[in-house]
Amino acid sequence: MRNNKPKIATVVLVFLFITGCTNNNTAVRGSSSQETISSTSTPQIIVTPSPKPPLTTVDFEPLLILTGDLPPGFNPSQITDTMNGVKSKWPSLFTESFPQPDVIISQSMEREGTNAGSAVYVLYYNSSSLQNTAYTIMRDRVILVSEDKPGRSSPVEKLNPEVGDQSIAYGYKRTLGDGNFDGSFVLFSECRGLVLVKVNTYRVDQTISYAKRLERRLKPLFCR
Repeated sequence: MRNNKPKIATVVLVFLFITGCTNNNTAVRGSSSQETISSTSTPQIIVTPSPKPPLTTVDFEPLLILTGDLPPGFNPSQITDTMNGVKSKWPSLFTESFPQPDVIISQSMEREGTNAGSAVYVLYYNSSSLQNTAYTIMRDRVILVSEDKPGRSSPVEKLNPEVGDQSIAYGYKRTLGDGNFDGSFVLFSECRGLVLVKVNTYRVDQTISYAKRLERRLKPLFCR
C-alpha cells in the first residue's frame, strides 16, 4: 500500500495559501474603502443670521418705567406713541425746528393722582447728524427752562449725570405765589438715541438714578 501522507500535506498547504491570499485581498479592499470614506470632506453648513428688525417694530413700552425706577410717590401713567410728526402734541421743550425722529414714545408720571408734566421721552434717529442736532436743541431748551424761571426760590442745581455719550441734568426748587413748582431734567444721548426725563421734584439725583437705569436697558437697542 502506498503512503498518501505527502499528498495530503501538499493539499493542505495549497488550501492555506489560497485562503490567506483571499483574506489579505479582502483586508486591503476594506482598508482602501475606509480611507476613501475618511478622506471625503464633511460639507460645511453656513448659517445666515436673521436680519435685525427695524426699531420701528420694537416694543419699547416694557422698558420705559419698571418697579424701583421712579422717586418716592411717583407712579407710571399713560403711554403715548402716536405723535408721528404732529408737533402740536409735543411738549413745549420741543421747538418747531426740532428734527422729526424715526421713533418716539413717551410715558407720563403721576403723583397723588395728578400729572403736571412729569414724563420720559425716548427718541431714535436713523441719521446720527439729525440726532446730534436734536440733542443740541434740546440741551439749550433745558438750560433755558431751568435757569430762566420767575419766582425761583433757590438756585438751580446743575449736575453731571455721567450717563450716555453726552448728558446734562438740572434741578430747581421755586415758589410762585402760594404754589411750589419744583422740577428736574435729565437729558442724554446714546448712539443714535435721545432720552429726556422730566420729573416734578427738585431732587435731581433721584431723576439721574432713573435715567441711568433706563440707559442700561435702552443701550443694546440704540447701539446695535
